[in-house]
Amino acid sequence: MASESILIIITPPSATAADAQPTFAVRAYAMVSDYWALTKPEVNFLIAMATFTGFSLGHATEPQGFPFSLLIHTLLGTLLVASGTGTLNQYIERRFDAQMRRTARRPLAAGRLKADVVLGSVWRCRPSAAFILR
Repeated sequence: MASESILIIITPPSATAADAQPTFAVRAYAMVSDYWALTKPEVNFLIAMATFTGFSLGHATEPQGFPFSLLIHTLLGTLLVASGTGTLNQYIERRFDAQMRRTARRPLAAGRLKADVVLGSVWRCRPSAAFILR
C-alpha cells in the first residue's frame, strides 16, 4: 500500500462588505444627504410654491413686465430662511427625536452629525438669507 498524503490549504476568510471601510465618495454622499434631510426639503417645497404663488399674484399687473430676478432672490432667500429654521428645529428637538420611533432616524437624533456643526450651519444660512432678502 502506498501512503498518500493529503494537503489541506486553509485560506483566511475574505473581507466582507461589513468589514470594508466606505469610500470617500460614499461618506461624502451620506453627509450631504444628512444635511439635506436637516433642511426638511418636502416642507420647503411647499413653502416655495406658496411664495411663488403669492409673488406671482402680487406682481401680475405690473406694466414693465414680470420681475424674474426679484422672484429668484425672493425664492432663494425664503428657502434659506426655511432651511435654517427646519435645521434649528431639529437641533432643539434632537433629544426628543431620539426617543421617538418616527424621528429616531433623523441625522442629529441618530448621532450621524455633530450638534455644534449643525448649529454653525444654521448661523450661516440665516445671515445669507438676510443678505439676499435685503
